[in-house]
Amino acid sequence: MSTIKDIAREAGVSISTVSRVLSGHRNVSEATLKKVQEVIERNHFSLNRSASNLKRSSAGNIVLVVVKGLGNIFFASLIEHVQDEIRAKGLSVVIQYIDEDDDEVAAGERLALETKPLGVLFLGGNEAAFCSTSLLGNRYPTVVLTNAVDVGRPGICSVTSDDVGGARQAVSLLLSKGHTRIGVVGGDPTTSTTSALRLHGVREAFSAAGVPFDEERCYVGTRYSLDDGYQATTQLLKADPDLTAVYAFSDVMAIGVMRSLADAGRSVPADVSVVGHDGLEIARYTTPRLTTVKQSQAELAHLGVEKLLALLKGMEISKNKVLAVQIEEGESVANRK
Repeated sequence: MSTIKDIAREAGVSISTVSRVLSGHRNVSEATLKKVQEVIERNHFSLNRSASNLKRSSAGNIVLVVVKGLGNIFFASLIEHVQDEIRAKGLSVVIQYIDEDDDEVAAGERLALETKPLGVLFLGGNEAAFCSTSLLGNRYPTVVLTNAVDVGRPGICSVTSDDVGGARQAVSLLLSKGHTRIGVVGGDPTTSTTSALRLHGVREAFSAAGVPFDEERCYVGTRYSLDDGYQATTQLLKADPDLTAVYAFSDVMAIGVMRSLADAGRSVPADVSVVGHDGLEIARYTTPRLTTVKQSQAELAHLGVEKLLALLKGMEISKNKVLAVQIEEGESVANRK
């Protein structure tokens, strides 16, 4: 049985480099990554005994790679729906959680090499990351949920919600209520496809209404968390103390926004209106109830698994399915007219 030292020697790299490849670390060149993966696959190498055992018993497995890890509440619910859909087909799931800053494709490739699954599902992930993979799609049918992916070859497709349209609806709602000083809390559009699409929808809404949007001052790109939503709102209030509304790219961030506004002595929605995005169940239990852009987790899961099964059967399917979203009105938006 090969060891990690054997893999390093055959690939002509250090043991630490092999370790980084196995752990999905980003600090490895594409050429080195490909060379090490080829040696790993040729030697049927797995990192440990439990991975080896799993590889031998995984003929009915689907690998599920969860980008952004356990802290993503939207994904936590979506995972349950995905597991239910997969188990209803008589299959099982191997789950890998990774941080949003890690290389999701490298993690998926590593797990695929270890477990030899039927196919791979990703919750999250950026389109550009899938362009260079040779395993995913070619050898292992792959479906990405919540992010659009079209790499121009068969074997990889995606199911997403309408991120552009959802953001456009959120900002258009605020504009229709008389708000023009609107702050936006989102992710980094240079690294997050979801954030880039939602920011595009924001720009479209302002442009359609003929209202200027000072992106440098009124947009804060951060992580999708309660604390980052809180801190981003503090930054927005410093940049524009007179803002009357905030749109957050997730309900989790929106809840952080509401807490930050309360701590700053601003009432929601009397002083500042807030709109979130995702339609999480928790949005119905905030005070006031959060107005949000609702996307269907059940439908995302169902269509994602159906697409993966279709790929496994060699069927020709559309590359990207985009699901409609809608505003679910709560109590967090007030009229400024």
